[in-house]
Amino acid sequence: MKPRGYWVGVVAALATAGCSHEPPPPPMLSVATTGCVGTPDLRLATALQYDPKNDSSVSAKFDASAPCFEPSPGAKSLYRLYWLPTADAPYIISIASALNGGVVFAPHIVLLDSHGAPAREISRDAITFRNGNLSALFRSHRDERYLLIASDPAEVGQHAQRIVEGRNTSTAGAGGLYFNIYTGTDTETDFVYAHNGTVTVTLSPIPTIR
Repeated sequence: MKPRGYWVGVVAALATAGCSHEPPPPPMLSVATTGCVGTPDLRLATALQYDPKNDSSVSAKFDASAPCFEPSPGAKSLYRLYWLPTADAPYIISIASALNGGVVFAPHIVLLDSHGAPAREISRDAITFRNGNLSALFRSHRDERYLLIASDPAEVGQHAQRIVEGRNTSTAGAGGLYFNIYTGTDTETDFVYAHNGTVTVTLSPIPTIR
C-alpha cells in the first residue's frame, strides 16, 4: 500500500495540472525585426493541398519568428506565403483568425501571380467575423499562384467591439400543452487588432447544386 503522503502528492499534482493553462499572448503592436525585405520571398511559400471532395486546412502562427517585409518605409508586416494548387475548377479559399484573449490578427490578403506581382487584393470590407473567427471567403482564379497573408499596419493597434448573441431554448407545459420558450443574451467583447495570432487557411470544393 502506498503511504498517505504519496496519494496527497498525486492529488495535488492532478489538481494543479487541471487548473493550469497557458495565458493568451499579449498583442504585438509593432514589429521590431530589422532587415525586413521589400517584397515577400517566394522561396518561403508553403504548398497548399487541394482535395476536390473534402476541405484541406493548414494553420500557422504569426509571431516574432515569422518573416517580415516592409513594402514602404515604416510599414513593417509579418507575413506567410502559400503556393496555390492548380485545379480543374475554381475552389473556395477561406482565411480565418480566432479571437484569443481580446487579441485578433489583422489580416491583409493579396493574391500574387507566378512572378510574385500582385494580381488581386481582398478588401477589408470582405473580412468579417463568421462563427467567432475574423475571416474572408473568396474563389480561386487561374492566374493567381501565391496567397500572401500579412499583418496590416493600418489596422494594428485599433480597438473594436463585437457583440456575440446567444440563444437558449427551454420547454414549459400548462394544461397538458407543451411549448418552447426562447431567450437570448448579448455579450459585448472588446478586442484589439495585432500583428500576432494564429491563422488557418482552408481550401474547399465549391458545392454543386443538384
